[in-house]
Amino acid sequence: MPKHPELKGLNRMAGLTAVQIADNKRSYQRIYARKRRAGWSDEKREEIAADSRSRYGKLDVEGKAKYIRRVQLWRYGLTPEEYDALVEEQNGVCAICGNPPGEVKFATRLAVDHCHKTGKNRGLLCRPCNLALGHFEDDVNRMESAIVYLKKHGGSDECP
Repeated sequence: MPKHPELKGLNRMAGLTAVQIADNKRSYQRIYARKRRAGWSDEKREEIAADSRSRYGKLDVEGKAKYIRRVQLWRYGLTPEEYDALVEEQNGVCAICGNPPGEVKFATRLAVDHCHKTGKNRGLLCRPCNLALGHFEDDVNRMESAIVYLKKHGGSDECP
């Protein structure tokens, strides 16, 4: 009988994309960490929680925001400096619509667009453009059909 039957199969990475592999590894790490913590005493848990509070409690609001952003960029294999270089390379605007993030609804910064099959970064997009690509599942045929549909029904002009 395996030591942790719920972990069985998580090491089968053949045929998975880079993003799926990363998600599997994160799942494994969460399950493993939960199992490891199960044997801790209450004193050990409190000691670790106090250490964590003292370490991260020292950060001000700006420091916490920088930390969160660094973790978010790490997911795409970027450092904050590399992200800033990409923003500069794109002149601070979305690669699709050409708008800066402050002028687009719900967009405070440009999102890292990436291929879900390969995990490779493609560029920086505003939130609406990034969500649109995601909803179309990067399917060019579906996007072209949407363009034909919009042209047929008035597009961005006033709707009939």
